[in-house]
Amino acid sequence: MFESFKKLFLESKEGKIKLNQKAIIFFFCLLLSTFFWFLSSLSKNYTTDLSFPVKYTGYSENFILIEAPSSTITGRVFGSGYELLGEQFSLNRSSIEIDLNSARPGKSRNTYYIETKRQRDKLIEKLDKDIQLQFLRPDTLYFKTQARTSKIVHVIPKLNYEFEAGFQLRGDLIVNPKKIKVSGPKSYIDTLKQVYTEIKHVKDLKDSTQVNLKLIKDQTINGLQFEKEQVDILIPVEKYTEKEISLDINVNASSHLMLRVFPAKVNVKVLVPMSLYENLDETLLMASVKYVESRDKGAEKLQVNLKGIPKYAKLIRIEPERVEYIIRK
Repeated sequence: MFESFKKLFLESKEGKIKLNQKAIIFFFCLLLSTFFWFLSSLSKNYTTDLSFPVKYTGYSENFILIEAPSSTITGRVFGSGYELLGEQFSLNRSSIEIDLNSARPGKSRNTYYIETKRQRDKLIEKLDKDIQLQFLRPDTLYFKTQARTSKIVHVIPKLNYEFEAGFQLRGDLIVNPKKIKVSGPKSYIDTLKQVYTEIKHVKDLKDSTQVNLKLIKDQTINGLQFEKEQVDILIPVEKYTEKEISLDINVNASSHLMLRVFPAKVNVKVLVPMSLYENLDETLLMASVKYVESRDKGAEKLQVNLKGIPKYAKLIRIEPERVEYIIRK
């Protein structure tokens, strides 16, 4: 057999064995005939199955998936070999999007479904116009679920910040939104009190600055959804300066006691924003001491208390913090 093949297709020249001219012509004709047979086959019509990849979008307000749904829908199609040849490769590059919000409750508890016939128009758009879509399998996509519950919780920023010399935070951080809606398994949502942002450090602040922070989601909780994935945080910054105010000390004591304090005034030093420097004066603040006989009898000095400091101001110190007193009955 080999000897016959060798005589027909091989020749030896200068010690080298190679295909002879007859062999080259034979294999060329074989390849050409195979090519024309393939072209002839492609011109015929065929019925076959194509797989449509599925991507599930959105999330239902009513349920959480506890089992991965089908990742494909199979379509029985009819068309020529030319059209069908590359169609599956084309389909693999794009997915059919199915919105879970369109799922309907089934007869069984915690079961939802979507009829695939409702996706027919989307599938036809993916196919060549000359390919006919005959039917789909399965005719219904079923989802195993558990109930979803939700609540509104506070957003806690994990933000560290540092200022340039002379600058301070004016007021509180402004978080937008302050609260968000969170939904997921009831056992988890019932214990959830707040959600946190990612950690961020901002340095050398000298102007009000806004930062965008992602919310941290526990990826181990199936079906956990946040109304917002990130929040904006405004850091109100302003240049502060020191201001000193002299205040009379108000004395609180029993009516049968005449109590005098020394000194009768205190100096209060505070940091205030430059823009509100003139707004803060002695009319807003009150320094006082309180004498309770059962508690303070025998004490050498009384503590000075300060009220009325606005949120925008920061107390540095009170001089003196404690004052001497005498009592006349």
